[in-house]
Amino acid sequence: MWGSYYLTQNGSTLFISFNESAADKFQKNPGHYNVCAKLEILLNDAEKLPTIVDMSRMNTIEDNFGIFLESNGGLQVGRSTFPGGCTIYGYLPNLQDKHKKFSPDNSYFKSINFKLEKDPNQKIYFDFLWPDEIERNILSDNQVLQALLDQNDSLETPREIFHYLLFNTLYDQKLFKSFALKKGFKIVKKHTQNEDCRHLLIISHKEAPENISGTTTFLVEEVKAFKGDYTGWETQVVKKEMTCC
Repeated sequence: MWGSYYLTQNGSTLFISFNESAADKFQKNPGHYNVCAKLEILLNDAEKLPTIVDMSRMNTIEDNFGIFLESNGGLQVGRSTFPGGCTIYGYLPNLQDKHKKFSPDNSYFKSINFKLEKDPNQKIYFDFLWPDEIERNILSDNQVLQALLDQNDSLETPREIFHYLLFNTLYDQKLFKSFALKKGFKIVKKHTQNEDCRHLLIISHKEAPENISGTTTFLVEEVKAFKGDYTGWETQVVKKEMTCC
């Protein structure tokens, strides 16, 4: 399963796609994937975003790169696309792979650069490609929004949205309850304890789902001060009105 998100770095916006299942493979095979393989594809114009034609050619090279990785016992883990080109990432086992070379034909791009780098702890994957807490929250928001769209939801229509939060103690839950009320949220339900021995709080507010990420990012950040965790949101489907031609 792959995920994707936008990342701002050094004033540039990057589109990151990453292989979520790679994390499980790294954890189940410690010490196996020691070498990061990078394939940098650069356009002739360093300021230009890749066009549809550029992306099509990049995708072909990426497919072949994935085959190269798998044939050498490795796996592809992600890609960053930026003005001027893209970099594709994979991992190979052991240092003995340093002699292996991927050399695609190139008559279109400015350059294609292949590089192997020792990375036994997969820092490039976990520190760069893997999304941080806020980015993962936005990914989660997008999944819920897509589920709503699949049901022909009118995302621009405001409605009650319910947010779920967990706390380690009733005291922390009580403190956040007061904080949420001051910020305009309603208290829907509170449980003294769940199966994980944590205390659940459900709050709500009225908003259009298309604007939800600002609110969820706020809650993800603010709940940390109360030793709690934001676990997600839900709402009822509001169908788009059918228009007659």
